[in-house]
Amino acid sequence: MVSIKELKEDSKKIDLNATVVATGEVREITAKQTGKQYKIQEVTLFDGTGTIGLNMWDSEIGKLAVNNKVIVKNGYVTAYKGKLQLNVGKYGTLTVE
Repeated sequence: MVSIKELKEDSKKIDLNATVVATGEVREITAKQTGKQYKIQEVTLFDGTGTIGLNMWDSEIGKLAVNNKVIVKNGYVTAYKGKLQLNVGKYGTLTVE
């Protein structure tokens, strides 16, 4: 397992245990390339060393609540507007304990 403070942009194969400390508003975005609409919600995770955002998409929205303990396996990190974000992607898993 890795800690949030160790994460860097482009980190891959991330396994992380954390707690949900905040859930953001659900918003709609439009994909630039396809014009398709998606719903997205940012959830903030904390592991004792720092916080990081995790984006929940469409059918995933509402699965996490504040104080949920989560395990991310095989995640990866990107940066959006200078802020690190944890992603589960199609090869990772997100489990609520």
